[in-house]
Order: sequence, then structure tokens, then C-alpha cells
Amino acid sequence: MALPCLDMELGAGVVAVLIEHGHQDEVRRRADAGDFACAQGLAAVLVAHGRWEAAADVLRPFADAGRWAAVDALAGILVAHDRTDEALTLVRRHAAAGGPDTGPLLAELLARQGRTDEIVAMLRPHIAETRYAESLVRLTTGHDDELARLLREQLGIADPLWGPAVLLATVLERQGKVDEAVEVLRDRLEAVNDVAPLADILARHDREAQLRDLVAGAGGMVAALRLATWLEERGRIDDAIEVTRPHLVEPGAAVFLARLLTRHGRSDEAIDVLLPVPAMMGEHAVCAVGELCDLLVGRGRVEEALAVVDRLDAHDDMRVELHLARAAVLVRAGRVEPAIAGLRDLPEVRTWRVASYLADLLIEAGRPDEAGAVLDAVDRTVLWSGDLATLLIRRGNIAEALALFQEQGEDPVKRDLDAAFWRRFR
Repeated sequence: MALPCLDMELGAGVVAVLIEHGHQDEVRRRADAGDFACAQGLAAVLVAHGRWEAAADVLRPFADAGRWAAVDALAGILVAHDRTDEALTLVRRHAAAGGPDTGPLLAELLARQGRTDEIVAMLRPHIAETRYAESLVRLTTGHDDELARLLREQLGIADPLWGPAVLLATVLERQGKVDEAVEVLRDRLEAVNDVAPLADILARHDREAQLRDLVAGAGGMVAALRLATWLEERGRIDDAIEVTRPHLVEPGAAVFLARLLTRHGRSDEAIDVLLPVPAMMGEHAVCAVGELCDLLVGRGRVEEALAVVDRLDAHDDMRVELHLARAAVLVRAGRVEPAIAGLRDLPEVRTWRVASYLADLLIEAGRPDEAGAVLDAVDRTVLWSGDLATLLIRRGNIAEALALFQEQGEDPVKRDLDAAFWRRFR
């Protein structure tokens, strides 16, 4: 099957806006011309309107040309409409033609028909590979004894990082052998410091004493937060807070506790917990600033929120993020004009990151022409094209929006490689 090679596919966001504004015919035209993003968007609309066969027809040329995402999407549509045999044929044909490994998807399709023996036969030789082993455990519940034997064999020979112990514990837990599952995971702790699976199984079976022992031993913060979640689920809020407090030197624990306190109407306490976090995180402080500032603004403490941002050292790789965080605080407080003015003054205003955020503010303020001018001045990148195209479509300038992608083009070497790929299927 021959498919044309467009200069550039539109991208899911632009396709969604085209459809939203009634330009489905343009989406169809581009899908027919080889734009897979348009084909995906059009297929979704057709499925939503009950026209699944038409959706399948849109995707089929891409699947026939060897595009794995199209094979996956088409198989999903077929399965959803009781055409599992056809989906199996499609995926097997793709695998035979040299497509990417299709084992997990084939296993999913076979499981829908209850053909677990075939799944085991197909995936058993690949038990040492994580995704095959995961599919085996998830899809073949009637073969737990065999799975447990196969996974035990892997414990001694496989790299412990990929986790045969975790999968074995899952099988044992499913069989009701919780103590054995716990022992398998305890043994694994000696080789790999992965506390979460053990903490999870203890919590699922309400083994509070063992979970507390894990917190006091090798489990540390990870086990403490899992215990705190378990306690919160049972209404023991103060106990959950007490378990978490010893770990507040870790930013992750502080954020966890702040969220817990906020959920229970204790926002001022949450703020007190978060205030030291930016200083702890150094150049990664921006990760926590947004959450802290949201809490402060929500309590009417806008100037404190701005001060939090301004106190941070402006590391080179943080500068833009800090300015965006400051603008977000101002917007939350209803001070949109100062936020816009601050962003306009930045040297980085011609970068996509700042320009996109500024354009969104201008659009929300009812100033789309200014937003367009901001985006038009940005260095040309794919992301810029998508943002400006979205704005132009919303203003009714469809031809101008689509022309952006023709102007942008692609690297000639990449285009030649793409063309060579499609020629294989002519």
C-alpha cells in the first residue's frame, strides 16, 4: 500500500481543534493524504458516532503499511466490536511481516477468547523478559502452579532488577499464600532496595505490625508513606501524620504530608510543612514551589507566595520555571496584567515555553491578536507551529494554520528516510 509522505503531520492537539471547530473534511483530506494524526482523530470521531467500520477503514491503510500504532488502534476497534478473530489475524500478519514484537498484544487478544493455554505456550519461552512475564502473570490465572515454578527458576538466574520475585509474589498472593509471598519479597530486599512491593502486600492484608517493623528497618520513607496511606484509609489521621513526621527531611515525605493535611482541611499546617522544602531541593525546588504557592494563594497569602518564588536562587536551568511560577501566582490571585507584563519583559519571551504561556494568558484576557503576535515572533519549532496553528484555527484562519506545517517542512535526510520507508509497501 502506498501512502504519501506529508511534510509534517499536524499533531493530536491541532487535529482535535480542527474537529472541534467543524473542519472534519479537512481532517479527512489529510488522513487520506497520509497524516496519521488526522487518521487517529477522525477514527475517534467515527467510533464515537457509532461508525466503527468507517473508523476501521480509515486506519487500515496505515496498518497495512506497517505502522504499529495503527495496527494497535485497529485491533482495539475490532475487539471492541466482537471481531477478535479478525484482530488476531491482523496482528499475526503484522508480526510475520517483520513488525515490532507483538507478543503482549496477541496475548491480550487470546485472553479475550479464554485461550490461556495458547498464551502460556506462546510466552513461556520468553519468561526471562519482563513484559512477557508480566503478560503471563496477568492473563493466565488458571496456570498459577506452572507460573510459580517458572518464576522460581528465574530467581536464581535472572537479574534481580527486572523483578521475577515481584511477579512470583503476585502469583503466590493470588493463590492465598501470603506468607510465602512476603518471604520472597523480603529475600529480594537483600539484592535490590525496592521496598514498595513488600510494603504494598503487607498493607493489602492489614499487617500493620509487620509494616511498622519494615518502617523501622529497611523500609524507611517508602514503607512509612505506605503505612500512612493505610492509616488514613482507616480514618486514623493523627497516626498517619505521626508516622510521616520523622521523614520530613525528605522533600517527598513533606509533599506527601502536606497533601494529607490539605485533604483533611488543615491547609495552614500543610503550608508550615512545605515552607522549608524549596530550600531543601536546591536547583530542583521548582517541583515543590507550585504546590506551596497554590496553598498560600488559597489562604489569601499572595505576597508570601511571591516571596517564596523570589527567594529561590535563580540557577540557569531554573530561571524560566521561576518566572512562570511567579506568573502563575499572580494569575491565581487575579492579577493577570502584572503577570502578562512580567512575561513580556523576559529575554526568553521568544522561546516556545514562555510565549505559549503568555499567549494563553492573552487569549483568556480577550486579546487574541496580541497572542498571535507573541507566537509569530517565536523561534520556529514543531511545538511553536502547533500552538500558533491552534490559535489561527480558533480564529477561523484554517489555510494559514495549515500553511505553517508546509513552511516548516522537515530535515531533508529525515524526509528521504521516511519516503524510503513508505516505498517498501508500494
